[in-house]
Amino acid sequence: MRRDEALQTIVSMAAQGLIAFTNHALFEKMPALGLIEDDVRHCLTHPTGIEKSDPYHHQSDWMVRGSDLSGNSLTVCVVIEADVLVVTVF
Repeated sequence: MRRDEALQTIVSMAAQGLIAFTNHALFEKMPALGLIEDDVRHCLTHPTGIEKSDPYHHQSDWMVRGSDLSGNSLTVCVVIEADVLVVTVF
């Protein structure tokens, strides 16, 4: 999948609420960063950039950059599944 196709798919699926959070995101990273699910959704629906993940360091397809609802920088790692985005944050 090309970068522009991935971005369009991610924005569309996130806008529909088709997001599944990994345990790592929900129970470790998001609480540590003071994030809620709406912060991640905001980043995915208002991205400022996207790049292919490094398969050796990230178990995801794409890294989406944007901000949370407060305007703080946020990177969301995304795997595009058939009917859901599987995400974690760092």
